[in-house]
Amino acid sequence: MIKKIALILFALGTIGFVIFWMQTKHLPTQPTPNLNKPDSVMTYVVSTQFDAQGQIHATIKSPKITHYEKNDRSHFETPFIVLYPKNEPPWHITAKEGNALQGDKRIELIGNVVIRQLSGPNSHQIILKTSKMTFFPNRSFASTDQPVTITQPGNIVKSVGLTIDLNTGIIHLLSKAQGQYAISPN
Repeated sequence: MIKKIALILFALGTIGFVIFWMQTKHLPTQPTPNLNKPDSVMTYVVSTQFDAQGQIHATIKSPKITHYEKNDRSHFETPFIVLYPKNEPPWHITAKEGNALQGDKRIELIGNVVIRQLSGPNSHQIILKTSKMTFFPNRSFASTDQPVTITQPGNIVKSVGLTIDLNTGIIHLLSKAQGQYAISPN
């Protein structure tokens, strides 16, 4: 009799396990998020940032920005950034693409990077060209370790690497700097 009860309990346990297994096998599972896929896409974006006094600090435009949850990274197509320093003409920054890292604390600009400031009361037209540049929007500061060409009327300077404070216009050349200066006849 004990053998019969044990056999019946074993059979009921096996049947219960098979029923449980079949039901859980067919339950829909929650998809695992793929952090390498975008979690949002914005098109025709214009973002304006203001300083503490309510003055425009910068504008950022891009035809498309794709955000990725992994590393809180945003990819910009052909970003166009305009910085508005006090008492200076604005700086225009363009690139083929860009990646904002750590939210918007650091932007890596990649491919045909051009930083341009038009002539103004306290400056001459200046154009910086390089292949890659790191831009810190909150500090209005940029740097690169790549070859750079800087042109101003009558001047061409080449360097490997530079830093630039876009508030003051102060440029530090990092290495292998060479210049060409042309005196215009009067």
